[in-house]
Amino acid sequence: MKPGNDNALATVGAAQGVEGVSFASNPNSAEAKALAQDKQAATLAARAALAGVTLHLLRDEIGRREWIACRWHLTRAFSSLHDLEAWLDLIGAPR
Repeated sequence: MKPGNDNALATVGAAQGVEGVSFASNPNSAEAKALAQDKQAATLAARAALAGVTLHLLRDEIGRREWIACRWHLTRAFSSLHDLEAWLDLIGAPR
C-alpha cells in the first residue's frame, strides 16, 4: 500500500466481506445485534490476551455460546459476554 491511500480501509473491509454493510436503517435487526456481539467478543478477547488469558469460544450441550477463559492453571466458563467482561475487570485486564 502506498502512504496516503484513502482506500486502504475499504480494501480490508472488502477482504473481510463487510464493505457496504450498513445497519443504520434497522439497528435492531438480527444482523446488527450479531455484529455488535461479535465486536464486543473481539474486544474482550483482546483484553483477555493483554492480561495473559486465552479465550475459547465453544458451544454447550444445547448449542449456546460458551466462553472458556484460561489463565495459569485456572479455567472459567462464562455463558454471557457481560459475565466475561466483569471477570476481566476483576482480574485487572486493561481496557
